[in-house]
Amino acid sequence: MSLIGEKGLIGCILLEPVTCWHQASAAGINENWLSDPSCRKAWNTIVVMDRERVNVLTVNEESLKRNDEVSIAFLNDCIDHAPVAPYMNKWIAELRLCHLRRTIKQVATSISFEADDPDVDPEALLEKTQSALHDALSSAESQKSTADIYNEIIDNWKQAKDKNGSGLPTSCQELSKTLGGYRPGKVYVVASRPGGGKSTFMACEAFNMASKNHTVSIASIEMSEHELRGRLLAGSADKSSFGLDTGYYDFVDIEAIREIAQDHAAIPVRIDDRYMTIDQLCAWAQFERLKYKTEFIAIDYLQLIPSGKRFESRNVEVTNNMNRLCELAKSLNIPILLLSQLSRTSSHEDRAPDLHDLRDSGAIEQGAYAVIFINHIKEKQGEYENEQSEFIVAKNRGGPTGHIKVIFERNRQRFSS
Repeated sequence: MSLIGEKGLIGCILLEPVTCWHQASAAGINENWLSDPSCRKAWNTIVVMDRERVNVLTVNEESLKRNDEVSIAFLNDCIDHAPVAPYMNKWIAELRLCHLRRTIKQVATSISFEADDPDVDPEALLEKTQSALHDALSSAESQKSTADIYNEIIDNWKQAKDKNGSGLPTSCQELSKTLGGYRPGKVYVVASRPGGGKSTFMACEAFNMASKNHTVSIASIEMSEHELRGRLLAGSADKSSFGLDTGYYDFVDIEAIREIAQDHAAIPVRIDDRYMTIDQLCAWAQFERLKYKTEFIAIDYLQLIPSGKRFESRNVEVTNNMNRLCELAKSLNIPILLLSQLSRTSSHEDRAPDLHDLRDSGAIEQGAYAVIFINHIKEKQGEYENEQSEFIVAKNRGGPTGHIKVIFERNRQRFSS
């Protein structure tokens, strides 16, 4: 079937070269999609020609000039397989599947040889496999035409009007209005001073989103899965996780908490608390997207991700990691929520954080689609100290910025409007 599709594709281009070549280019087809030597020779000949001049005779003449003859009989046979130019989309779809099958076989063969080598690290081989399969899928995905892109934009605008936002929902209504939701292919940076609630914010967003049937994956480099889930479970039970861990409460209805835990277990949130390098993290994210169809990835936190390589400075290393994560979000076409530290100097100043306080690299501000700071303002009221909390949207590409008042219940580790 592959040979029929390849001949049909070449035949369509010979019948209507300008239109059909545009369709093939838009689908991302190149010589690697073609397995038959004669079809590849015909393709490579047409590549260098003026499309308007393409026909059976001119392709044959050009191939003779290149000392790589494509016979007139073969080209006529391709036209017979076409048999009309509107079949182009059919052959593109057929070639995509054949190309994908061949690529998967090649990856499997290569990996099987390496898997038998005792000197090869299995974990490194697993990362290589995940990346290779993701690349294969990406290369085989057909590209949209310009008209399709405009239709998709308009459809997104219509959906945004219907649901008050074009992205995945946030847990704070005012934040949703400001951001318009978490949009595909974008990186959202959340930063605060130590103990400011970054991990709590991430977990609340993830579980809120998952409770609305969106699949979420978390790379929790700082905190174990046990601790992160424990905090959320305690908050849902209206208890302090610290109080439960230390036996502070005189009476706790454990069975009631167990019922809440059963509901939590059904929420589609996957947490991986391994210590991963940037390469391992990207491979993990690609695997989550391919196997589990994850729609949202959260990472805690940027400065803890090791590069696995030597860089001239910490700034350069963090810049490299930030750029990799921006590329990752775009290639997976899902939003990434990325936690980040603030520089220590800002914690000693009596002011709200700003973009200059993002630690280690200016690339964090540059690459982020939006930057959100969690800020806590302490005020003396007689003998007591009162704390006011807010989200500061310091950067929002193409959208509004500003301050959003929230309530942070420290002992329950949760935010509310």
